[in-house]
Amino acid sequence: TNVENQLADMDLNYWMPGTVTWLTRNDWAGTFPKTYSGLTATDDMLAIMDNDTYEYQTGGEGTVTWGAQNGLTLANLKGNTDETDPAWDLLIDQMQLSEALIRTAFGGTSTKSIASITSPEAIQNDGPTGYGSYPLGQYGNFDATNGDPCVLEQNDRNAGFMGNIMANNIVVAQTFNKDLVYEWGEMVGNYSLWSNCTILWGISANQHRLPYCARNLEYYSEDPVLSSFLGAQQVLGEQKYGVIAAVKHFAFNDTEMNRTGVAPFMTEQKAREGDIRCMQSPIEDSHVLGVMTAYNRAGVYTDNAHTGLQKNILHGEFGFYGLVSEDFIMDPGYVCLKEAVQNGITMSCNTGDNSLDAVAAYYPNANWNEATVGADAQLQEALKLAMKMQNYAIANSNAMDGLVASSHLETVKTWYDNLITGLMAASAVLLALCAFMLFRSRKD
Repeated sequence: TNVENQLADMDLNYWMPGTVTWLTRNDWAGTFPKTYSGLTATDDMLAIMDNDTYEYQTGGEGTVTWGAQNGLTLANLKGNTDETDPAWDLLIDQMQLSEALIRTAFGGTSTKSIASITSPEAIQNDGPTGYGSYPLGQYGNFDATNGDPCVLEQNDRNAGFMGNIMANNIVVAQTFNKDLVYEWGEMVGNYSLWSNCTILWGISANQHRLPYCARNLEYYSEDPVLSSFLGAQQVLGEQKYGVIAAVKHFAFNDTEMNRTGVAPFMTEQKAREGDIRCMQSPIEDSHVLGVMTAYNRAGVYTDNAHTGLQKNILHGEFGFYGLVSEDFIMDPGYVCLKEAVQNGITMSCNTGDNSLDAVAAYYPNANWNEATVGADAQLQEALKLAMKMQNYAIANSNAMDGLVASSHLETVKTWYDNLITGLMAASAVLLALCAFMLFRSRKD
């Protein structure tokens, strides 16, 4: 793919000509950075910052295939790295539109299962300091009868071990040693097999731009080339064990305060020589299967809806093909589902029940439903591509271990699911009792 300018609108001068003087080596003293204050966004900027840049289309009902009976499961494509194989389209044709809507709207903690194609739940873990979201035994296998070589003993004293005591990325980068970092990736990958956590948001490669960024402990270094090359080696080590080694935050996350919607501006040269370069080698050379976008904007566009950044650079120039998650944006107004999906985002990081009612409750203004999206052929095709890319990543990961083409999915409630259900039922009974007593007291 030809490299072309994609980020011209990240330059504030694109919107407000002559406002900013960018630092240049040709005039170091005369262009040294200064603080700009009193700037007001133009009407054109505000129109985009409203986060509603795509208008739903109509007339596409019945033009896109859903619910086909092709007799495939995801295990039929297990280990298939040819994304052009027609079988991928046949597989995704089996999905229901409702499944695709739910899978893109909810993705936090896991990818959730998809019954129509027998796509398993893939557990996620955060992050750059190792497997720190869950103890080893939470998703680890204790059943020694199923042939799993990574089974835990019932009384395993390490079942409560939390993997976040592993080295962080600063320590990894300080080795300046590709071979050692590859071995480190192997160790992390091996842990994935025992913990049954497939997705690790651990290739955290934003640049150390400011000493007071709260995430610097997660990022490799201030050197984009060092970060990129060592991150690529860590990816290779993890992928040897089937981990969806995932890069984040693509791109320009360099603050933790009020980062939802903050609008960083820079030249394209700065963007490409900084954050983007930090993540280029893991994506382009090591072919990661996972990428996470950022809370912030890229200029005035939300990061997940910037076509130049996500669709043209990440997927186009770098050739990325796999799962793309948004960061944990809890404000539904910044998730931008219809824009994000068309730029290659495959899921949000929010969580909810496996129903369109839950989606509607979480995104009350998004119209992310079968009637609206089902009338938009362009958006439906983007949804199918998103589902194909996400399931491509899963099919080439250790989430498929033990699955064969004849496997099917069953929903099993855990002890804590039953506990929550019991507590909800008990709360309902207590609430009814309180209401009855209140009624009796007022009657008396």
